[in-house]
Amino acid sequence: MNHNPMRRYLYISILFVTISCTGHTQTACFKIFRGNKEIGRIDAKKADGAGSTIYTVTSEASMRIISRFERKSSTSVIWKEDQLRSSEIRETMNGKLKQHRTTERNGARYACKKNGEKDPFYINGPVRFCTSMLYFQEPRGHDRLFAESHQAICPLERIEPGIYKLTLPQGRINHYVYESGMLKEIRVFRKMINLVFKRTT
Repeated sequence: MNHNPMRRYLYISILFVTISCTGHTQTACFKIFRGNKEIGRIDAKKADGAGSTIYTVTSEASMRIISRFERKSSTSVIWKEDQLRSSEIRETMNGKLKQHRTTERNGARYACKKNGEKDPFYINGPVRFCTSMLYFQEPRGHDRLFAESHQAICPLERIEPGIYKLTLPQGRINHYVYESGMLKEIRVFRKMINLVFKRTT
């Protein structure tokens, strides 16, 4: 696959549209809350078809901690043959690029690059579950997953029926809450701030 960012974006966009037109598409939308105040939204899509599944997740949030900031991110994942084929995430803060990460399957490993680095680092495969999938599937039977935004394999623990604890790098914690197999809420715990994502559709 071509590593030029624009060509990669166009490739994924065309593939997503093709699969959306010929296969099955699901959506999940969430509002982001800090306390009782709505500060942003998340839109997730899943398209199945042509032997592949594509996940896209976009988010935007605006808040003030010490100063006001606006964060936007977009994630795309291609899933094929029951494992991760590739992923890409772009994140901006106040309109400036904060991170751009790409992960691509390379034999039994995955080549990971951050912010245009020439030499990748590698993680061992196969990857059978990732964070984008959590929006559409309760992770029954999975005790770890690939976090696209960190390019790391992270532990996942079922702490109550329908509630899963994801431990990200630097001790960051997310709780995913499911009802009848559907993700209803995400609880985000950070040192300076806690957030809740509530499903709307």
